[in-house]
This record gives sequence, C-alpha cells and structure tokens, in this order.
Amino acid sequence: MPMVLPILGFFMTPGIFYLGAAATSIPIIIHLLNKRRFRVVVWAAMDFLLAAQRRNSRRLKLQRWLLLAMRCLALLVLAAAIAQFFLGSNVIGALGGGERAVVLIWDDAYSMGYRREPKVSHFEAVRKLLKDYLGGVQNGDKIAVISGSNGGATLIDKPTLDHLALRRVVEGHQVTDGATDLPRALDKAADALREVEQTAQYRAVVLLTDLSRSSMHTGGAGGSEAEAETARQILRKKIELLKSSAEFRVVDVGESDQNNRAIVELTPVRAAIVAGMPTELKVSVLNATDSALLDHPVTLSVDGVMMASEKLGRIGPGETRSTRLAVTIPTPGRHLIEARIAGDLLTLDDVRRLAVNVLRELPLLLVDGNPGDNRTLGSTTFLQLAYAPTIDGKANSIFAPRAITELELPRTSLASAQGTGGGGGAESGSKNPYAAVVLSDTGRLDAPTLKSLQRYVTEGGLLLVFPGGRTVASDMNQTLGDAGNNAVHLLPAAYGQLIRQEAPPADAAAGTDATGGSGLHFDPQNYAHPVLEPFSAAVQGGKNAGLSSTQVERYLRMVLPVRDTTGGGVETILKFSDGNAAVISKKVGKGRVVQFAFTADTSWTSFPARPSYVPFMWELLFYGMARHEDNLTLEPGQSLHLPADAAPAGLWEGPRGTKVSVTTSVDEERRAWLTSPALNLAGGYGPANRGGGGCVVVVNPDSRRVGDIRHLKAAEMANALGISVDNIAVQPRNLDSVAAPGTKSGNQAGELGRKLLLVALVLFVAEALLAALFSRYR
Repeated sequence: MPMVLPILGFFMTPGIFYLGAAATSIPIIIHLLNKRRFRVVVWAAMDFLLAAQRRNSRRLKLQRWLLLAMRCLALLVLAAAIAQFFLGSNVIGALGGGERAVVLIWDDAYSMGYRREPKVSHFEAVRKLLKDYLGGVQNGDKIAVISGSNGGATLIDKPTLDHLALRRVVEGHQVTDGATDLPRALDKAADALREVEQTAQYRAVVLLTDLSRSSMHTGGAGGSEAEAETARQILRKKIELLKSSAEFRVVDVGESDQNNRAIVELTPVRAAIVAGMPTELKVSVLNATDSALLDHPVTLSVDGVMMASEKLGRIGPGETRSTRLAVTIPTPGRHLIEARIAGDLLTLDDVRRLAVNVLRELPLLLVDGNPGDNRTLGSTTFLQLAYAPTIDGKANSIFAPRAITELELPRTSLASAQGTGGGGGAESGSKNPYAAVVLSDTGRLDAPTLKSLQRYVTEGGLLLVFPGGRTVASDMNQTLGDAGNNAVHLLPAAYGQLIRQEAPPADAAAGTDATGGSGLHFDPQNYAHPVLEPFSAAVQGGKNAGLSSTQVERYLRMVLPVRDTTGGGVETILKFSDGNAAVISKKVGKGRVVQFAFTADTSWTSFPARPSYVPFMWELLFYGMARHEDNLTLEPGQSLHLPADAAPAGLWEGPRGTKVSVTTSVDEERRAWLTSPALNLAGGYGPANRGGGGCVVVVNPDSRRVGDIRHLKAAEMANALGISVDNIAVQPRNLDSVAAPGTKSGNQAGELGRKLLLVALVLFVAEALLAALFSRYR
C-alpha cells in the first residue's frame, strides 16, 4: 500500500485513473466467463477435433493471453491519458537514485490576500498546495520554503529533510503587508541551491505567485517603463543564473479578472506643516482595473475627524490621478492624517496614513557676516523682512528668523529638525531645530564650526550660502568646497572671479521694464525649475513675475561642476542673462546646500528690493527643506530610528493588537536613538501608555509597487522573466508535476496525455486486427 499511493499521485485527476483501472477487469471477467465448464458428451466424431486442438493448444493459449493483455493495456493507457499522467519527482528520484532538492518561493505580499467570495484567497490557495505537496514527498527530499516579500516572518530558507517542521511553518504563516521582492527571494533561492550543489542530483526552484503586473515589475504606478525594464532585466539575469543549476518553474494562482483601487501617495505639498496655517496634501489614487472610474471619492481626516473630501473625476484603466486637499491643523504637536477611498476586495491599500509633527513655526538662523550699524543695513536685513513680513504691525509668517553675527556662530547649536527626526520644535524635544541656516557675506570658518555645519546638512538641514564684499573666493572654496580636505564638501560649485556689469543697473527700487531693460538680469529659463513654478503661473496669466526685470551689477562666477564626492547632482535653479549660473543647489547627505552668485542685500543686485524676492525665497526654502515626516512614515520591513527624546522607550502598541519592543541605543557620536525590530504590519505604532497623544510612526503598504494586481497572461509573464511558457503552470491541482526536477510541468502533462491517447488508439486498432487474424481457422 505505501508503494501504491505515491504512484497514484502522478495523475492530475487520479479519480479518473481509478475508474480506468477498474475498467480493465471487464476483459478479464469476459475471459473467465468463456472458460465455464459444460457437461461433457462423448461423441466419436469429436475425437479427431480434440486431437487437432491438443496439437494447437499452446498457440491458441498464447493468442488468448496476448489479446487479453492488449485489451487491458489499452484501457489502462486510455485512463492514464484522461487522468493526465506525468512522471513525478518520486519516480524520477527512484530511477535516478540521486538526492532531490526543491526550493519553493512563496509570494506572500499583500496582493496575495485578494479574495473573491466564495473562493479562498490566493494566499490560502498556495498554502493548500504546499501542505499537500509536503505531505507526499519522499523522506530523502530536501525542501526549502522562501518568503517572496520584503516583510513578515522568515520561513525555512535552507533545504531541510524535516518536512513536518516545514508543514507546521506553512500552516502558521500569514500573508504579509509587504511588497513582492523577487530579486531578494531569487538571491535566497540561489543560496539555498549552493547548500545542496554537491549532493542533490535533481534541483528545482518553483515560484508560487498571483502573476500581478506590479509584483512582476511590468510597469504601472511603480515608475517609468524604463525603470520597469531595468527591474525585469535584473530578474532575467538572476533567473538565468538559477537555470544553470536547477529547473525554474512558475505556479500561477491568480485570476484573469482580478482588480484593485489603491491610494499610492499621501504627501504634504510643502516640506513642513505649521499650526493654524492651511496645508495642502497631495493624494494619488491608482485605478488598477480594466475600466474607467468616474467621480471616485477620496476623503482626508486628521486624528479621526474628516476634514476634506473630493471626487476625482475620470481615472482611466491603469492610470493614476492626483489631487490636492487642504486642511488646517490648529494645534502644534503630533497628529495622524489619513486618506481613504471606498473599500474593495483588497482593503489594505484603501487607506494611507501620515504621521506628522505640526510646528508652531519654522525657525531660521541668519548668520550675518556684515551686520551693519545705525547708518547701514546688515547683509541679512532683507532676508529678515522677506521671511518675517508684518501686516499692520503684526507678524504674518510661518517663519521665525533669528539673526546672529559671525562671531556668535561657533557658540550656536545647529541641531536640525529634519536631522533629529523630531521636526516638532518643543514638541519633539529637539533644541534649536533650525529649518534652514543662512551664511551671508561670512569669512573663513574655523574647524569646529565647519564640522557642525557638515553634520547639520548631512542629517537633513538646509544651508544657504550668499557671497558679499567680505567674501574671499579661495577661503570659501578651502573651507566649504572641494579645495579643502573636508570629509564632506558642502559647496555645489567653486567660487571664481568677480564679474562686474559694464553699464550700471537701473534704479534698484524702480526697475526699467518687464523685459529686463539694459544690463545684466535674471533668465528664468522658461520657469522650468519647481522653485519657479509660481512665477510661471503669473507669467501665463499676463503678469510681470519680476525676475527678468531684476538688474545685477556684480556676481561671483560659480565654476560648474566641481568634483562631486557626495553622489548628488548639481542643479541650476536660476541663471543670469549671460548664461552663467545665478542660483544652484545640490543634495548633501539627507540635506541640501543652495549656493548664490549674488548678495542677500542690494549691494550687488536689485533683487532683494523687488516684490519677487519674497516669494522666491519662500519657495526656495520649501523646495530645499527635507521633509520632517520621512522618518515617521515607514514601509513594511523597516525599523524605527528616532532620537531618544521623540518618545519614551518600552513596549509599544502596533496594529491588530501587536506589541513591539522599542529600545534606546547610542551611536559612535554618543547620540541616543530609539530603535526597534522590523515593523511588518501596516498601521500606527506608539507607546502603550500614549493616551491621547496618537501614534508616533505609521507603516504604509508599498501600494505604488504592489497596487496594480491586474493579472498577467502566461506569455506576458514568460516575457517578463525570460522563461518558456511551458514552465508556467496555471491553477494546478497539485505541485507534483511542477516541483519535479527534470520532469514536465503541468502544461506539458497535457501534451503527454494527448500522446497517451494516441497510444491507446493504436492498441485498440492492433487488438482488433489481431483478433480478426487469430479467428481464422487453419
């Protein structure tokens, strides 16, 4: 009996084979009935016939047995053909006599939770396949089960003989909230194969997935087609490497009409949110269906209270549509923002969360290298007026500039709101969290001050550098640029010679005309840069944006590019009419440095006295500031990393009643941080005794990568992965035909069945011909 059951496992529909095998008893019964005994009557004339029969009995018996065998064999082959016989791994292993190893990649990303009543989810369908397969493999088979997502529990990713342990892991595993991460899973499969490279004669890798578009990197909301093609090329290379030592197969458990709607983005338009000031948030919705969505509603809530709602109009199949919703949060501190759409069969990505620290104001530090006196203005005076304008004697700004002299800078802490992760001023426990630091007409910086600036920028701060009459280009290049021996070079470019305008500019306050008049002025370059977008709208509305009419008398030429040691590209924000750069910027670490060729006051240019100066400097700060909520909004699989004063350590509450242990660690610079294990579930996390303080961090599913769950056809999947269509099994009843190294897949089993039908037909015809031949009397 133990030998019979495994053999019956080599049929796609074993029940049909049972019936066919039973049908072979019919010719045997007929044969036995023909041998029934009759009463013998002695008749003299029969003696001659009996004597002749005795002479031919051996030949007749052989003919009868041959016909009986052919009839039984024909019925047996017909049953095997209808039941879709295949050579399973047990047979191959028994014949080859070698050890067998199978690596199973289980796509457990959240798209596998898709379920249409009354069916089970794709995830549960795979679980059943794995349990049935593990219950029937031979004791000598080495099996590994690898998670195909970037979140959730680690499965048994090393080939093992303990099939019972594997089965328990499979039974207890749950669908994750993470995204499909095939490159990582394929690397783990390659590592598993190396474990058995010398011992296993037969090896196979089987991917069990729903064949969704985004999980297979075939484009969609996750990025451009060029990025998708690059991702597919990486997959093909990894699969080709696997195929050099093992069979590679795919099991498709998806449905042809599966679809989804998902929120793929929720971000503030501005880098920071200030209490009492209107805040716009960008919400993007993906329509991963094959039909257009009309007026699909999206709502925005703050701390559970709905604040805004809008219908999105028409969203075409596979398209993403964005809108901006405005909310005003009256109080500073920690708040939870949620965007929601109507629920569907995949509910995880129907809501997206954002944890924010709302600020009272945005502190700025203005370092004035030429502060002036009672008779002259300082070099940062116009900046103070731009960032803290007053209406009727009252401040009306989200910024709080603080001006200090160059001598005070070494004694001033430059802790960055973005760098510390608090972003909430007093609410986060950070001290002096300046949103931006401005150096205006400063001289040579000492080493401790330079180190403090470098840390400030690399941890997320924004640094603005203006030259002036005291600026020595070589000193600036030595201390802040590539000319020095600094570990981090802050200046995007090297300062060069001073360029003077031959003709004096027009009156700084009046200006001459909207086209710039005579002399040097700014060239907005079609207002292509994001900082210039508001000016572009004004120009399109027939208004004078004021940039092209600004006069420039002098500027320091910026030599582009310098040796880029930080990996960030230098970008030009604004140019002069002679083609040289006026304002440039570059990412440095997590922060940004903006470098100017002209002064912050009117000594070199009329710009600070123009109405366009205020919106330009505001837009520049909004563009350059790091988003302070970036380390408060995570994806599944990421860990907590916050300054220790952001929240108390200890036991934190997570989604679905989970608990997370948050501890404090100290880095090499003796700074304390809150750390945690990987946060794998989507939702909010915060201290268990948080009361009404709300969650500290949130985890969102990577819906931009996984939200498009529209089903791929086998040919599309084969093209994406660079494999044959024959290596894709669609909705198989079991894994025996798929996970058998050196054997045919489920699709090929159908081809073998057709060949067996032909063999059965040949056997029936041969039996009929032989029966006719043997019936002739000789």
